[in-house]
Amino acid sequence: MPHMTLSLILGLLAAYLLGSIPTGIIISKIAGAQDIRSQGSGNIGAANVTRMLGIKLGILTLLGDAAKGFFPTWFGLSALHSTGTACMLGGAAFLGHLYPVFLHFRGGKGVATGFGVLLCLEPVLMLVAFALFAGVVAVSKYVSVGSLVCAVLIPVCCALISSHCSVIALSFFIGILVVIRHKMNIVRLLQGCEHKISFHLLARSRT
Repeated sequence: MPHMTLSLILGLLAAYLLGSIPTGIIISKIAGAQDIRSQGSGNIGAANVTRMLGIKLGILTLLGDAAKGFFPTWFGLSALHSTGTACMLGGAAFLGHLYPVFLHFRGGKGVATGFGVLLCLEPVLMLVAFALFAGVVAVSKYVSVGSLVCAVLIPVCCALISSHCSVIALSFFIGILVVIRHKMNIVRLLQGCEHKISFHLLARSRT
């Protein structure tokens, strides 16, 4: 039992450190650009990278951030054969992205990493959620609105379709934190000064 506890603690630490890797900053530096934190909204996520550096680097950031959540969760499911452990590992990676030790605990908003975690646990639901996100963003022109809609609806859908209490609990945990991390976006939406996404500029790239 002590050995299992130590292994779990080390696994959670490894997942947290993986989640702490600042994908957006690394990609912006490899591209020879300024630190993404000094541009646009100052966020390290895919939306700001896309807006500032182009869609190619934005997609790479999105994939990298999602992978940080997906693979620890996948390891828990495939190697340890435990949904509960998978949820804990995914949750640790998600927290790593939000509060990364490498950036003095000032991280991103967790949308892509949370998506990666839940994609591993509920793939069909998350593919539908991605389509919903894309549709909301296309109509509203606000990435934050798409993120908030999904953050609210995904936990509700998980509660309706999932047979694992740990998955349901994790989905609510992720959803609540994503909404909290979008606090300033909500304020700007209410004030009518939130940043809209400009689709005709997404094709530009500085790579």
